[in-house]
Amino acid sequence: LPPRSGPLHRRAVIAQIDQWHPHGQFDAPRAIERSAELLKRRGVIIVLSDFYEAEEETRRALRRAQRRGHDVVAWHITSPEERTLPAGGGRTFVDLESGAERIID
Repeated sequence: LPPRSGPLHRRAVIAQIDQWHPHGQFDAPRAIERSAELLKRRGVIIVLSDFYEAEEETRRALRRAQRRGHDVVAWHITSPEERTLPAGGGRTFVDLESGAERIID
């Protein structure tokens, strides 16, 4: 969307985001770098992620985008289950993207 201000534009941005559906793997560093390259003028890069993969590479990409003059917003997305882990005993965790399982005690 071209940059604009006001409540109508905010609604347009939210409506566009609402149409997105997560699928497959997300290469955050590559997506951030590509976004920074595509923005010809100073812009806003918003990243919504769990930030579990490629943490250091993602931080570096965010810093590079910032140094290029872009405003960077990073939202760490978690599920309610991640915020309220049950205590005691081993638990099986399943990666929602790859299906890999890991037992954690």
